Amino acid sequence: MESKSFQEIRQQYPSQFLVLVDPEEQKIGPSTIEVVGAMNVYAYESGEEMFAAYKDFRKQGISVRFCTPQYKDKFLVEQIPTLGIFGS
Repeated sequence: MESKSFQEIRQQYPSQFLVLVDPEEQKIGPSTIEVVGAMNVYAYESGEEMFAAYKDFRKQGISVRFCTPQYKDKFLVEQIPTLGIFGS
C-alpha cells in the first residue's frame, strides 16, 4: 500500500478533523517536523470524535498523528521537550 501525500489527503478531506495512521515525517529543524503523508487516514466532523479515535489507536500501539482543519497546505509539528517535573 502506498502512502498518500498530505496535499492529496487535504484534497480528499478539505475541512475535516483527521487521524493519520503510520505518518511519514521529515525533520525540518531542531524541534520541528513536517508530516508529509500517511498510509491511512480517518476523517471526522468533530474534534471530539477525532481525539477519541486518536486515543484508541494509541492504546493499540499504532503510530498516529491527529490534524485539525486549520492545517491546509502543510502539517508542521513543534516538538516541545518536557521538563519532567511533577507537583506533589
